[in-house]
Amino acid sequence: MRLLKVATVALSVFAVVGISVKIASADQTPIGTPTPGIAVEVPTFTEGDYKYTILNADAKTCEIIEYIGSREDVHIPVRLNGYSVKTIAGWAFSDKDTMKSVEIPLSVEKIGAFAFGYCDELKTVMLLNKDAEIHQNAFGQSKNIKTFVYTGTYADGKALVDSLNLPENVTIQLLAYPSPTMSITAVPQPTGAEELNTPTPTTDPTDFTEDDCKCKILDEDAKTCEIIEYTGSKEFVHISERLNGYSVKTIGGWAFAKNEKMKNVEIPLSVEKIEAFAFGYCDKLEMVMLLNKNAEVHKNAFAQSKNIKTFVYTGTYADGKALVDSLNLPEGVKVELLSYPSPTMSITAVPKPTTAEDTSTPTPEPTIIISATPAAPTVTEAAQPTIIVSATPTNTVAPTVTAEPTIIISATPAATATGTPTPTATETPVIIISATPAVADPTTAPATAKVSGSTYKIKGNKIELTAVSKKVTKVVIPSTVKVNGKKYKVTSVSASAFKQAKKLKSVTIGKNIVSIAKNAFKGKADLAKIIVKSSGLKSIGKGAFSGIAKDVTVFIPKKYEKSYKKLFNKAIKSKITYKVV
Repeated sequence: MRLLKVATVALSVFAVVGISVKIASADQTPIGTPTPGIAVEVPTFTEGDYKYTILNADAKTCEIIEYIGSREDVHIPVRLNGYSVKTIAGWAFSDKDTMKSVEIPLSVEKIGAFAFGYCDELKTVMLLNKDAEIHQNAFGQSKNIKTFVYTGTYADGKALVDSLNLPENVTIQLLAYPSPTMSITAVPQPTGAEELNTPTPTTDPTDFTEDDCKCKILDEDAKTCEIIEYTGSKEFVHISERLNGYSVKTIGGWAFAKNEKMKNVEIPLSVEKIEAFAFGYCDKLEMVMLLNKNAEVHKNAFAQSKNIKTFVYTGTYADGKALVDSLNLPEGVKVELLSYPSPTMSITAVPKPTTAEDTSTPTPEPTIIISATPAAPTVTEAAQPTIIVSATPTNTVAPTVTAEPTIIISATPAATATGTPTPTATETPVIIISATPAVADPTTAPATAKVSGSTYKIKGNKIELTAVSKKVTKVVIPSTVKVNGKKYKVTSVSASAFKQAKKLKSVTIGKNIVSIAKNAFKGKADLAKIIVKSSGLKSIGKGAFSGIAKDVTVFIPKKYEKSYKKLFNKAIKSKITYKVV
């Protein structure tokens, strides 16, 4: 169980190679006892898989407070309903057993404690804003993270990894992702003398519908599909990479055409082909973000969408200009460039020694060796400088000037135009990874265990919550906990389990909870919010919720609305407001 304790959040600025990395620090409480703070009732909105609150209505900024989806590869959108996503709140993505990778966009400036905590399947994290303020426990207890993709310098990446409570032997990959600052003007749209070829939309058979997208399957074995029609009415459309388990490879002709609501559209990396008039005749469409620079785009894919003002492209300046020149776009389109390559650097982590060590002494740190071929120098007349990102801070040379903005990642100093200097021996960059030494597996499992400040009783392959800290105000009962490396499902809450939690205000019932014993929450006068995520709650003992707040809000899954209302009507004597989610 994760317990909440009031903590002071301070900013620590790490100055490394002249660049600052913002890290939010925590107090000296254990990893499992953070506190997101005192809850304040603010209006909550939902867009797709995200619940959010508005931070600044004038600036059009918002904060994601909860992810309600179940995707394996999560690509957090830059905007929700027109509001720029600036903050990921504490616990927003926590305890998501399905999530294997997450991409955090450039817009995010702050990530709260345990925002991605307790995600057992999370293996890859991509952070696109190198200046984001990140709580040191933002990924706390997500113990299977293997890769952390960072978009700044090697030194800043090292400082960031040092500050976070990540598992041992995390591999760091560096990814160039500058802020989009360049712009070009599109070639004017043809005049009336050159009419567009406007074919008649065709209707394809629909194999399935998800997220307002009607799709047909392209290849059952490869699990690929084509969007043939969009039926939604969102202003800001974030097309998913996967729909119903199928990778979205094609946007069919006329699929999004004549949409009268859509203002922005983000087309994912998975899309390889966009057919004629796929986004044609969309009068409100102002911005297009195309993440796959190699996608085959028909010249009339956006034809007659006469209000497009911004086209975000992820390749080079020359390629972006060529694409815009080829499309029938309005005059004066501004093109923004985003570097969005796939991480390709070879990074090898040296395993830690296996010899048993005293836990009171520091554990030897793994060495990260970065392998890359130095880029060949180029000297030409143009406006864009070459940026040299080197794993060794010494022996740097003056930047050359090239025709295109180029990011060169090199393990050795770059060669000058007049000759190749003799490399100087340097130390291998060391990535220091903060982690608690592992506890050796005993021969027999203990009868009880303490995890993140809560006490559990082990019953075969299952486990029961028996006690929590007296200082908690908000509790999320996890779906599973690990004891000595073994995962147990948390299936029950024992009698008087929350006896010590005098100031408990909110509780989330984990998805594997089957029973709540008598007097479990008895006398919690401040307990006014109960969130039920369980899919199999069968019994609530006598007096389990006696003496709680006079007005209680209970969130229940729609699938179990009837049976759960019956359970809680019997168990709670206070006034109940049900919210079905």
